[in-house]
Amino acid sequence: MYGKLAIATTIFTVKHYDKTITIEIDHSDVDIHEVMETFESLTIAMGFGKDSFRDWVKESAEIYADEDKETFND
Repeated sequence: MYGKLAIATTIFTVKHYDKTITIEIDHSDVDIHEVMETFESLTIAMGFGKDSFRDWVKESAEIYADEDKETFND
């Protein structure tokens, strides 16, 4: 085993009803974009529509923007 490097992976798993959904990324230094893309894929695999995930992101972005405005104005 000397001289061989172990390749670290990042694994996301969801257990939903009688299904287990796993997505593996072949490296461990994932960035936020990879994480969110994985979350989107997991939610779609769970049965949610792509529009549902995107709508949630948009709604959350509006909430965060409003919170930032309130913080800035204080």
